[in-house]
Amino acid sequence: MIIIKPIFKSKDRTSGLNYRPIALLPVISKVLERIVYNRLIVLLGESISSNQYGFLPSRSTVQQMLTMMANVYEALDNKSCVDCIYLDFRKAFDSVPHNKLLLKLWKSGIVGPLWDWLHVYLSERRQCVVVNGTTSSFLKVLSGVPQGSVLGPLLFLMYINDLSTLSVPSDILLFADDSKCLQTISTTRDCSLLQDSLESALQWSKDWDLAFNTSKTNHVRFSRRSSSQPPFDYMIDG
Repeated sequence: MIIIKPIFKSKDRTSGLNYRPIALLPVISKVLERIVYNRLIVLLGESISSNQYGFLPSRSTVQQMLTMMANVYEALDNKSCVDCIYLDFRKAFDSVPHNKLLLKLWKSGIVGPLWDWLHVYLSERRQCVVVNGTTSSFLKVLSGVPQGSVLGPLLFLMYINDLSTLSVPSDILLFADDSKCLQTISTTRDCSLLQDSLESALQWSKDWDLAFNTSKTNHVRFSRRSSSQPPFDYMIDG
């Protein structure tokens, strides 16, 4: 049983889409989750992509920024530029299908009693929402990993892990669900390669039931003022 407290993010307070559902968990539950987390991080450590920089020991936004800037400076030194597409998933943590997450965990070597425990942890969850002292009825949770939990972030990382290892010409860097797809641009052909990578990422999202928030998708070109590369109109799900 979980109590959900909606936390306002921004914009219209009357829209439920603008609230983040935070799970208020008992202390004993978090202690148990920490024990399981410590076991999982050992078993999954080498399985997690080096292009994922979120919610992991010894990884950070600074490291991702340094990786990206190294790519940018190398391109600029070679008189090229870099196009970067910033991607965001819509309700990513709440949309993860339990059966597909459990499949990925199994394929990553999480089997036996630990997998059975995670199956119950995900599929036997019920929650209610408390707003201004009013409590809703309890309902079964059909998808997602609990935000505010110990295990939720790591389970989500495993679900999104293979996005950054797609066989595409561009680099895909992740910080949890925030993604960026970047490509060194020397010719128009390179722009087409980045477009191909975006289409592969879009197909991945459809295969795994996550949706990109196109309103938060942005394109930035890193170049010198003297760059001769023409602009390119990238498209995603359009």
